[in-house]
Amino acid sequence: MVRTTSQDKMKIKNYTKILEVVTANPGINRKKVSSLTKLSNQTLSNLVKELSDFGYVLEFPLEDAPGYGRKPIGLQVNFKAFLIISLEFTYNSLGVYLNTCDGEVLQYDRYALDKALDVITIIKEGVENALKYANTRVFAIVMSAEGIIDEDNRKLTHIKALALKDVDLGQEQAYLHIPFFLLNETNLICSHVNLTNTKPHNFMVVKLDTGIGCSIALDGHIQKTSANNMPGKLGHLKVTNPDEDVTCWCGGKNCLSAFISRDFIEARFNLPYEEALRLIRDGEASGFYGKILSYLAPILANVTTLMGIEKIYACGRMVDIFGTTFIADLAREITPLIPSWINFMGIEESPVPSIPEQCSVYFMDYFLKNILTYLETVEETPFKVR
Repeated sequence: MVRTTSQDKMKIKNYTKILEVVTANPGINRKKVSSLTKLSNQTLSNLVKELSDFGYVLEFPLEDAPGYGRKPIGLQVNFKAFLIISLEFTYNSLGVYLNTCDGEVLQYDRYALDKALDVITIIKEGVENALKYANTRVFAIVMSAEGIIDEDNRKLTHIKALALKDVDLGQEQAYLHIPFFLLNETNLICSHVNLTNTKPHNFMVVKLDTGIGCSIALDGHIQKTSANNMPGKLGHLKVTNPDEDVTCWCGGKNCLSAFISRDFIEARFNLPYEEALRLIRDGEASGFYGKILSYLAPILANVTTLMGIEKIYACGRMVDIFGTTFIADLAREITPLIPSWINFMGIEESPVPSIPEQCSVYFMDYFLKNILTYLETVEETPFKVR
């Protein structure tokens, strides 16, 4: 834990004010930064020089500025100075990336996982191996994970395919003394959309893949249930018009996941998931494409109506394979079910950024907004000349 005086805290807050403004306005000049941060020109000049010495801010002449004489100096955040480890944890593999916060990958490994292996040891070994390639400070470890996640307590609450339950991954990583963040995969995608969207609105990200993931942002905030710090599980809402009663792995009957998740589709068609999806897409599966629409549309429409959702972003392998026709068909099914007073702007296929990009955007937002909390979790301040 970094010990800070009141004077230190004020200075650090001013650092982050500058970094936030420059992050949002790449190329901004000092005069505008001073105006937006309410810092005096002299104070700003001193702090910018220090941030430049730390390696976090780059200065360059604005060649396109009008007029003659000396060009004003523009500022931009040097995201390459922020190094993190990004983890992609799925039901059958672990991807480990050492990357800068502009998304550049410096080192990458992937490890196979199954319930017969010691998954926690593999995660530790993967992180330790990535650290060997880091030639400077690693600011954080950020993990995107499938399954049911307790994000605030950094627990893998339930990963059915790997027989993992109530694993305190935060505690497992504590010996490294590097801040650790664990996020549900769909929440991380939703966070990326939320932080990079030029026109914020209430929206929902739906991932149709191994499971049925859902994350909702209202007024710029990702929603979680207050009782257990976990995102809602769209896949366990009930299908109201099934052809047959199906028991879900959770013990409930007729959950959406029991009809359109990877496990169900593979079992029904006795084919690998992606091959089965192509069969369904090409109309060779006895109308099952239409059933997917009929199961999914009413549930999405009800959530949209209840939460005042303005746009749905869809992603995942089902969306990738079914393509834009699926998005159009789903919109046609959903739209008539939504009341006219909901400002529903439709469904859009959402390209999924790379895991390093998602983790980088998440971490930089956290770092700038929660710097004093961050300092409580590290042993050495990041604000010193290297």
